Amino acid sequence: MLIPRLYLPDLKQLCSSSSSTTIELTDGKVLHHFVKVLRLQIDQKIELFDGLGSYIKCTIIKIDKQVIALTPDSSLELQLPKDVSITAIIPFIQKENLNFMIQKLTELGINQIKLYRPERLSHSLVKKDLTKIIEKCNVTIIGACEQSGQNFKPSLEVFENLQSAIASEKNLIFFDLDASQKVPNTITSPVSFVTGPESDFSPKEIEHLKSISNKSYTLGGNTLRAETAAIVALSILQVNLDTL
Repeated sequence: MLIPRLYLPDLKQLCSSSSSTTIELTDGKVLHHFVKVLRLQIDQKIELFDGLGSYIKCTIIKIDKQVIALTPDSSLELQLPKDVSITAIIPFIQKENLNFMIQKLTELGINQIKLYRPERLSHSLVKKDLTKIIEKCNVTIIGACEQSGQNFKPSLEVFENLQSAIASEKNLIFFDLDASQKVPNTITSPVSFVTGPESDFSPKEIEHLKSISNKSYTLGGNTLRAETAAIVALSILQVNLDTL
């Protein structure tokens, strides 16, 4: 049976400041999530994690409007990060598709996500407040970590354009509809990959990508949706790097 998981970024501090027998949670948002969303009850098991590798299994011993008390079933544990690091540089696309893409990348264990505003931005997003979309993306990442058992929460950065998103990248590859070469098994970590929006890269973006990297690869013969392309790209890289 799967144990419910709850993201607590201050987990280490909570464990160090609590007694050896009890961890108390008093944050209103956490209490609401506990009771209204997860519908947890006394004597139920739960796992807390901080997104940085630390986690602890607990049993609920008290729930009321002001506090939730847990007793640890073990000491605080630390999972070491994998040796492989992959960054996804992905475009803003339609909100539902974007959240789906970010959810699946997180479940698969992406290390870092960089969101860029493509030149061919979807008309449905031109007048949208992207700040609110970013807030939802962060919620999606946390939910995906809770659901999938990922103890490392990927970082999320936002850039005004593709050029600024890839400016500091050292080992960059990109996936292009016109490319014919498959990803070779010589790819090394850390690596960053770029995928395009629904309407593909603009000529200016392609020109800039080729000036930065000569590693242009195909995702196969089918034309994939923007959200599918990023998921497939990550899976291919993980297979090549032997982490999937």
